[in-house]
Amino acid sequence: MSTDYTGRTVDLAMFPDLTQPNKFVNAEFSCAPKAIAGISMLVQNYVRILLSPLGCYVSDPTFGSNLISRLKQVQYSSDITNAFATENSRVISYMQQNQNPASPLDEQIASATLTGSNISGTSIELDITVVSQAGTGVSLLLPVQWNN
Repeated sequence: MSTDYTGRTVDLAMFPDLTQPNKFVNAEFSCAPKAIAGISMLVQNYVRILLSPLGCYVSDPTFGSNLISRLKQVQYSSDITNAFATENSRVISYMQQNQNPASPLDEQIASATLTGSNISGTSIELDITVVSQAGTGVSLLLPVQWNN
């Protein structure tokens, strides 16, 4: 199946199968390069910003979030909810302030919601639903791991 990207900015896919709306997907790096646009590009950008340490780009100190460092300190499930709420708000604000208003609506973020989580040692699985301004949503299972 081919996709018509005429008039769209495309990116290379970092994650497999973000093309089907409202489907759980595992976010993991893909070996086969693939062009993406629309909701797939939106979700990929959201995850990239959410998991990047805040200030990791000298030229843009507001890029990223403190999610991983906050998750390392989690003791209760409410800690996950609070950490996600704060950092999710930061990421959505960043994306909305930096998005091109001429971008298609399926590449502009409307919301992202934590719908569940699971703690296992030095790993937390986050169930996140990202919704575009076009109303298209993708639910993904995002495993976040770290080493102490």
